[in-house]
Amino acid sequence: MIYPLNQPLTELLLLSIIAKNDSYGYIISQSLKKVSNLKDSALYPILKRLSDQNYVEIYDQQFQGRNRKYYRITPIGEKRRAELQTEWQAYCKEIDAILKLEQTEEKRQAEEKSQIEEKRQNAEIQLEQSEQTEEMKQNAAEPTVIEGGNQND
Repeated sequence: MIYPLNQPLTELLLLSIIAKNDSYGYIISQSLKKVSNLKDSALYPILKRLSDQNYVEIYDQQFQGRNRKYYRITPIGEKRRAELQTEWQAYCKEIDAILKLEQTEEKRQAEEKSQIEEKRQNAEIQLEQSEQTEEMKQNAAEPTVIEGGNQND
């Protein structure tokens, strides 16, 4: 599932991709497509804005007779990436806490259901034992009839 990206998360992803290696647009775009639906037409204005904010610098490099624009993270960009990553980790921690709370609630409900089932089964066993005990008492109270007739012969 791909979730929509907000501006800070998009910045974090772009800066992280570029921090690993100097990259050009196509490589950055392919990396982002794994986690977002960001269009190439939206990517380049964001990269331009990151350059304007001095988070990345742009340089040209020849590749097969053509110039490619490469993006390199700056020290200011690395600082911004670290700040965004810290915020992202805190956000993920909060999300995890909510998910664990829901899982804990689901677990509690399952345990409660299991306890109710166990009590029902115990009640059935006790009822069955009680009926057997009552039947044994009734059988013990009835006179025993011995067949075979007269013993004085």
